[in-house]
Amino acid sequence: MKKKNAYPVITVIVPIYNVAPYLHNCINSILDSTYTNLEVILVNDGSTDNSGKICDEYQEKDQRCKVIHQINAGISAARNSGLKEATGKYISFIDGDDYISPFMIETLYRSIIKNDFQFSMILGKQVYDYTCPTRNRDNKEPNIQILNQNDLFQMIYGKGTAMQYLVVWNKLYKTEVIKNLYFEKTGSEDMEFNNRVYLRTTKAIIIKEYLYFWLQRPTSITHQPFNENFIDRINSYTICLQTIPTKEYFPKALCLEKLYKTILHTRYLARNTSYYKKTINLARRTNKKHFSNFIRNEYIDFKLKIIITFFYFIPFAYTIYREFMEFKAKQNFH
Repeated sequence: MKKKNAYPVITVIVPIYNVAPYLHNCINSILDSTYTNLEVILVNDGSTDNSGKICDEYQEKDQRCKVIHQINAGISAARNSGLKEATGKYISFIDGDDYISPFMIETLYRSIIKNDFQFSMILGKQVYDYTCPTRNRDNKEPNIQILNQNDLFQMIYGKGTAMQYLVVWNKLYKTEVIKNLYFEKTGSEDMEFNNRVYLRTTKAIIIKEYLYFWLQRPTSITHQPFNENFIDRINSYTICLQTIPTKEYFPKALCLEKLYKTILHTRYLARNTSYYKKTINLARRTNKKHFSNFIRNEYIDFKLKIIITFFYFIPFAYTIYREFMEFKAKQNFH
């Protein structure tokens, strides 16, 4: 009789699209985890390179791997396909061109069960090439921080090291917490998903240790010139506002602040591109719908309301401000 594993199954969902050169490193790093009771769902999102074949090879040689092949529909649809098939008590997301420390999943698991947190997270490190993760680890306890809902919303909307709070790939979620939550196809799908997760969260934990390695590729979305994805970020914050209940004044205030800062920033970036007119029209529609709520929200600092309103209605002033700040940054750099 096969002995039952004492630890619960953790599902790791990996969305994959044309990342064949990086995929072996990604999957190997997951399978080499010190936490072994895994269900690894590899979602091949219509890749035209060798990615699908690589996924099938791993399914053949490791029973923990399960492959889904689908027509290309984007990262949100790929993650949703994985969520529908997931059977684990906990769920993690790892992108197909990144890789992890062998200790990441175990660290997340041990942290989440310590005080029954809704989710746990570690730090992600930007890397420009693959370096084999070490299996040596000192016994020094990493710094941790316990977070309540207000803490999470302050971080996701731009305070401190916001990136760690925006993304989904550095976290381990209790499946019951994200039940029936699926990714929307937006310019900031991670942020929009976590916005809804945070509304269900009363306590979470961050372990301040770099255990996820975020590979920087010239062809990735974050390194592309101004495109539709930038404009879609405005829509992402609009979706978040619609999701946050009216009674949640504090999260709404933070989201409104971020929405207007995103409008200003996007309009500035789009000014010399073919997307400028589209950006202007979206900004006007969005402002018409939300300006009254922005002005009336008592949790938004009055001075900030004045500054944002001034920059919104006088775009040239914002352009001068941004160009001055960029000039100042260059001077300080040199």
